[in-house]
Amino acid sequence: MSAALRYSLLVITFAMLICAAVVLRLGASAAAEAPHVEFNADNIGPREIENLTSQSIPRDYGLAWQTMEQALDENRAGLLDGYFTGAARQDLKSRVVSQSKSGLHTRYEDRGHKLEAIFYAPAGDAMQLRDHAQVDGTATPTIH
Repeated sequence: MSAALRYSLLVITFAMLICAAVVLRLGASAAAEAPHVEFNADNIGPREIENLTSQSIPRDYGLAWQTMEQALDENRAGLLDGYFTGAARQDLKSRVVSQSKSGLHTRYEDRGHKLEAIFYAPAGDAMQLRDHAQVDGTATPTIH
């Protein structure tokens, strides 16, 4: 077998290993996809919602729930920093730390959200939302 052929086979094998690793990683990410969010802004006021904002709210809202679910399941409080602020972030972080010390983790089954925009401030800096969430959650001990 020539050196060029051996080198080609080595490169192809290496490429296949990389592809397999990527597929496995994507498969793990797909299992934790963001929950479905239906967004209704038909009755919002006093300001109308912009098209880009109406697209980003359900996306980011779903990602926030996904992040919270992962943080509580894996006891990783740092994951909460991307989507949560203030008292909500502090309360969730305290819960993660507390359940971690107790050897627990929380697993949510998120079956979706019906998110309704109620108020959008004239300056565009605040919005009130109502969520009709369908979730089930259980705290389970971590077994090693």
